Amino acid sequence: MTRAARSVLEDCVAAKDALRYGIQGSEWRRAWVTAIVLLRGVGHVLDKIDGESDAQLRIAIDRKWDEAKPPIFTEFIDRERNNIVKVQVTELLPVS
Repeated sequence: MTRAARSVLEDCVAAKDALRYGIQGSEWRRAWVTAIVLLRGVGHVLDKIDGESDAQLRIAIDRKWDEAKPPIFTEFIDRERNNIVKVQVTELLPVS
C-alpha cells in the first residue's frame, strides 16, 4: 500500500482547496508554492518511503517511472517546481 504517498496526496488536495478561496498576494504565492512542492513530493515519498517498504511495490514504481512521463508531470509539476526552486529563489538572493 502507498500509505505515505497517499498522505502527501491528501495534503495536495487541501493545498488546492486553499488556492480556491480568493486569497491574493503573498498568501496566494505561499499557497501556490506549497501545492507545487507537495505535488512533486508525492513522487519522492512514493519512491523513497513507500517503495522501500514493499518489494512488489518497488517493482511497480520503478516500472512506471521508467515509462514516458505524463505531460502533467513533465510540463507542469516538474517545470513549475523547478521554476519556483531554481528561478524565483535565485532572484531573491542578493547579488554580490
